[in-house]
Amino acid sequence: MTEIFIHGRFGEVVGKHHQLACATLSEVFRAIQANTGKLRKYIRGNVKRQISLFVDGKLVDEKNYDLVNVKNKKVVILPLLMGA
Repeated sequence: MTEIFIHGRFGEVVGKHHQLACATLSEVFRAIQANTGKLRKYIRGNVKRQISLFVDGKLVDEKNYDLVNVKNKKVVILPLLMGA
C-alpha cells in the first residue's frame, strides 16, 4: 500500500491520510478523487495554488510525475504558501 499524507487546506478538504494501492502519482490523484469526490472541485477552485510532491522524502520534479514509482512508498503532498 502507498501511504499518502496531504497537508494544509488541501488535506482538510480531501483527507490528511490515505492508504491506497497505487503505482504512479497519477493513480494517487485518481484514487483520491474516486474515494472522496472532492479533488477535482478543490483543484478547479484553486488553480493558482502549487504543490510539492515528495516520495520517500525526495522532491519529485513535476516533469517526472508519471515516471516515479510510488508502490509501497510514502507520498507527501505539500501545498506551497501563497502571498503578496
